[in-house]
Amino acid sequence: MKNIFWKIIVVFFAVLAYYQIKSLIPESSKYDRDVMREEARKNYKEDSKNDYKTNYESKRSQENNWNEGGDLHKSYVMDWRTASYKNKLATCADWMAVVDNTISMNELKTRAENLVKCVDEAVATDSKGQQISGTLKTADIAVSCVQILF
Repeated sequence: MKNIFWKIIVVFFAVLAYYQIKSLIPESSKYDRDVMREEARKNYKEDSKNDYKTNYESKRSQENNWNEGGDLHKSYVMDWRTASYKNKLATCADWMAVVDNTISMNELKTRAENLVKCVDEAVATDSKGQQISGTLKTADIAVSCVQILF
């Protein structure tokens, strides 16, 4: 009788632990790339400082394109490692705009740059100095970085 009781207790706690761990693991496939990009553009409020015209219109247009063209939303670590900085920055901008759509464009760029650094560091090596698996999803690492940074 005691063995059955303890087996039931062990099974109960195992199931409880499983669901607790499952709730902590982020679901990176929640947003696909197009939905994430559309959500970021729809909800983002552009900084009012960029509304005025200046003599540096062409320079401004080049600077304003930093957040366009990111396609690493569903990428793996091996893809992230070989991607251009512009692609990484634009992807991180999309992710950060979904996280907080009330910040200015300048703040979005700062946060996206910090997120790029964090993901770059995370995919470079593990705590033992070895490269982590290239088959991990970059979005999962980005979620961890967002939780650490912000």
